[in-house]
Amino acid sequence: MMVPNLRAGAAVAALLVALGAAGCSDLKDAASDTANGAACSVAQKAVDGVSGQVDNAIDEIGADPDAAKAKLSGLRDVLDKASSGISGDAKSALRDAADALGRLADEAGDAAKGADVDTSAVNDAKDAFGDAVDGVRDFC
Repeated sequence: MMVPNLRAGAAVAALLVALGAAGCSDLKDAASDTANGAACSVAQKAVDGVSGQVDNAIDEIGADPDAAKAKLSGLRDVLDKASSGISGDAKSALRDAADALGRLADEAGDAAKGADVDTSAVNDAKDAFGDAVDGVRDFC
């Protein structure tokens, strides 16, 4: 009679382990969802905060490249700081946006040194910034 009780006990123990593992997985998923939600909130606020200012800074590259470079570098720094506290796809998209702003700041710096504005490079970086912003919004 002890053997069936041991088998039943083993089955119950196995069931509890399986249920516990499922519960742990659910907890892990919930924690991941919470982290992604927090990362998305930070990422969306960051891109929303800089997006309008980027267009204004780009418009200044030809007229006042030093001011444009300063603005674009500052906006890149905002995105860099925002990305330092998060992880995952939102961080990657913020890094892409920051890289695009860095390229725009470099173009403004070149213009400040007397080089002609490379409108193709500016447009490419502007498009890359827009794609990165869309990436944040799509992910989140």
